[in-house]
Amino acid sequence: MSASAVMWSLLAVLVFWAIGAYNRLVRLRGRSLLAFAVVDKQFNLQALLLAPTAVGPHPGLSASALLPGDEGRENRWSGLVGAGRQLEASLKAARVRPLDGASLDALRTAHETLVLSWSRCREEPPDLAGSPLPEDLSMKWDQLLVQTDMARAEFNAVVADYNAAIGQVPACLLASLFGFKPTQPL
Repeated sequence: MSASAVMWSLLAVLVFWAIGAYNRLVRLRGRSLLAFAVVDKQFNLQALLLAPTAVGPHPGLSASALLPGDEGRENRWSGLVGAGRQLEASLKAARVRPLDGASLDALRTAHETLVLSWSRCREEPPDLAGSPLPEDLSMKWDQLLVQTDMARAEFNAVVADYNAAIGQVPACLLASLFGFKPTQPL
């Protein structure tokens, strides 16, 4: 076999490998974006569940019915609604660049703040007016939280695959050449 035939064969193998590796990186980035869309939907449902128009200023408490000492409950509820609004704002920013590390950090922090605020409201002892959160709202939250945790786990698994593919030695050259950047889990 001549030297030029070997050279052309090696060049063809290299080109076909590069096309395959590029397609794999594109496919993994696409899967990451689809997984983010599912997380986005779940986070949005959680934020909408706490929107003031959906549940009023405080479930079970009207402003005229506040008794002395109920201000703390109202403040925790306001904090919970504020955390929901922060999650909405972080989602809006993350939708622009869904795999950007800074956007995902802000989104993760906003969601953790929302979950913490929820647990603070939920752990309040019941009083004469009843439990701090209505039962139907708590049930919806629990269902959404389970679905959100599953969506986050799927997103994190897909992102781990994507990051691993970008970090592989020959593919990392293509990744840097075409601008594939690693992302962060949620």
